[in-house]
Amino acid sequence: CSQDDFVTDTPPSSSANYGCALTTVKCNTLDMVQNYMDYSNDACMNIYTSGQKTRMRALFGPGGARASLLSSNGCGSSTPTCSDGIQNGTESGVDCGGSCPACPPASACLSYCISRGNSTADEFIQSVTIGSYTNNSGNNSGYASFTTGNSYQRGTGYSLTLVPGWTGTIFAEYFRIWADWNGDGDFADAGELAFDQGSASTAAQVNGSITVPTGAALGNTTFRVQMKYNAASTNCETFSWGEVEDYCVQITAGAATCAIPAGLNTSGLNATTVTLNWQAVSGATSYNVRTRALGATSWSTGIVTGTSANFTGLTACLGYEFQVQSVCASGSSAYSTSVNFITPGCASCTAPSVAYVDNITSSSARFVWSAMPNATNYTLRYRLNGSTTWTTVNNASTSITRTGLLCNSTYQYRIRTRCGSTWTAYGTIRTFTTNGCNREEESLITETANSSQFEMYPNPANGLLNISFTESESEEFVLVRIFDMSGRLVIERNAQANEGSNLIILETTELVSGIYLVQMRNGSFVETKRLVVTK
Repeated sequence: CSQDDFVTDTPPSSSANYGCALTTVKCNTLDMVQNYMDYSNDACMNIYTSGQKTRMRALFGPGGARASLLSSNGCGSSTPTCSDGIQNGTESGVDCGGSCPACPPASACLSYCISRGNSTADEFIQSVTIGSYTNNSGNNSGYASFTTGNSYQRGTGYSLTLVPGWTGTIFAEYFRIWADWNGDGDFADAGELAFDQGSASTAAQVNGSITVPTGAALGNTTFRVQMKYNAASTNCETFSWGEVEDYCVQITAGAATCAIPAGLNTSGLNATTVTLNWQAVSGATSYNVRTRALGATSWSTGIVTGTSANFTGLTACLGYEFQVQSVCASGSSAYSTSVNFITPGCASCTAPSVAYVDNITSSSARFVWSAMPNATNYTLRYRLNGSTTWTTVNNASTSITRTGLLCNSTYQYRIRTRCGSTWTAYGTIRTFTTNGCNREEESLITETANSSQFEMYPNPANGLLNISFTESESEEFVLVRIFDMSGRLVIERNAQANEGSNLIILETTELVSGIYLVQMRNGSFVETKRLVVTK
């Protein structure tokens, strides 16, 4: 543990990391392999700590070892300009001040109610992109305020990309953006919740759009970006985990682009045709309509001038989705969110050809499938990816919610149909992944481990792992499973237990170094413990 980067908010380590070894443990702590200063793959990197930022900036500050780089002509331009994206020449900011247009004053925006995250030890806002502006802000200890100098036009829509940052475990996050559209110093007016993610997720980035109302007050205003752990935030909330960033921006007059079409629905659905409908958008001269089968990667796009379109040549018993974009003289809107539908006409008594999973949480999910002609019942089977054992459920309707799932885990599922006394074969195996583990579930694992019903040693393990337990009677079978931190089953062992003391020995040499979960199941009894594997 002698490697030191002289930064206090990064963990100690003994060597560099390569690839994307997210569960690497060194110096008795989980390594920050996602850090930009490590040697991990680019796709794995998403962390640059506040301490690293402070040290880096000190290098370029007055008296810093690299201060001369700020006035260097090494990039090939001998004459600073007001559009080169760096602060140089007489500029007092990036491309502003001095011989360039004046920079927005720090006090350009009003003061607002306090909102912040109390802890960014686990998660923070990594970057915010609104239109052409991107701020890779990193960890700012719960709150930061930025004056961007960027302008946004009335009536114009802008794309959003919001990227969370995690220091280790990936938690579910919920983004919201508030905008003081009328410039009255609060976010409490109708329509000032400008973007709502809709539900918490563990996605590596959240995409969306924000549209400036045509009646928004001109001049400076504030966008408030909130990222709260596992729940939606209110506009003035101080919450336990997450971060808040305020952006001082300018609202300008300009030609409005079209609004995104709303009210999408279908009518006249049969096995081969359907009518797609939506509400009219003021100022729209036409609409782009795109369709595709569920799961397909490419769209079929058409142009219509009304508010409906006939979609023909469909396949019976297949799922489809469609989106609509409005086109005005001044520009086009973003595409709407998808509306899904399933064509009828499935063959007599076959397994459902359309199935999907929604309402996914860290411990539950709803399974949905197409209704089949003459069906009297259905059987759903699901299992943890890598397991050989299915959980089987009979259900008369075309959807069912299952609970008790493992968090941050991939499952397989398939469905069959019953018509009278005849069962079909099971349909295609599909997969889904539950949301990331929350703190309550991690606490449950810890509490369970404190009331031990089996012992395992050595821990950390390097080679053989011994699992000892006691049974009150013979001929009991126990199931021992080991999962990695992504929920993937890596070892499974069935063993017959005898009355009294029992010992199961597992080989761990094929496992990579990291943290695992060891689960023992005996009848209705289940216990889970953490295991560290070292090399």
